[in-house]
Amino acid sequence: MSENYVKLTNADLRKSWFTWIMFDCCSNNWERMQNIDWALAMAPSLKKLYANDDEAFAERLTAHMEFFNTQPTVGCAILGIVNAMEEEKANGKDIPKEAISSIKSSMMGPLAGIGDSVMNSLIEVILMSIGMTLAYQGNVFGPILYTITWVPLSLWISWFLMKKGYELGVDSISVLSGSAMSRLVEGLTEVGLVVIGGLTATYVALSTTLEISVIDADSTSVQAVLDSILPGLLPLCITLVCYWLLTKKKVSPMVLILILFVVGTVLSVLGIC
Repeated sequence: MSENYVKLTNADLRKSWFTWIMFDCCSNNWERMQNIDWALAMAPSLKKLYANDDEAFAERLTAHMEFFNTQPTVGCAILGIVNAMEEEKANGKDIPKEAISSIKSSMMGPLAGIGDSVMNSLIEVILMSIGMTLAYQGNVFGPILYTITWVPLSLWISWFLMKKGYELGVDSISVLSGSAMSRLVEGLTEVGLVVIGGLTATYVALSTTLEISVIDADSTSVQAVLDSILPGLLPLCITLVCYWLLTKKKVSPMVLILILFVVGTVLSVLGIC
């Protein structure tokens, strides 16, 4: 490494990471989505790398105003990789600007899928479900638990990916797209399904008051028959119906809540459930 080599320190990377985490969705626009937030996050690093060349700084900053959109937490891996590539480019390594643009465009989609699945649809949902369960029981610690677990966890994961992305540089692509990541996502998904299944069986309440009357015999409770077949069958059915409406029929959560309220009220008034 030459004496004139400009290296990004942990403090520089933290500035870039913290800026991205704080502003990643603040200026979303329909034309280029998170491009302004991304350029803002790259600005501290580029300013150091091109401290004595305002024209080059402006050129590289403008280059990052192109379309960009990914899941913010896992997307920090891209931020680390791009910081590493910009460092090498600023120090004279032959890295075409198209290569940096290609890294961003090729990784933002797959990492958005991983981030949405693992962070937003799995980890956050599990922590929120636990917090809501405690709150449902009247425990004020419910929302506090969610806050003190989700925020530090997401910050740690984002910084870890930022650092690893920077350390590995373009080699990060092979790591993130390898079978190990696929196995991790699959394992976390299975754990999430077990947790959600347990919460469904415990906290989704639905039972019927219907009875089957037979001449010269005692009435038989329909609920007792259902319980003998599979305990919690009705809660499972209503959960699957809600899932079907949300995913297949694209019913919005607010409309689904309204449907459950109306149907539940009618069935209760009729004495069916």
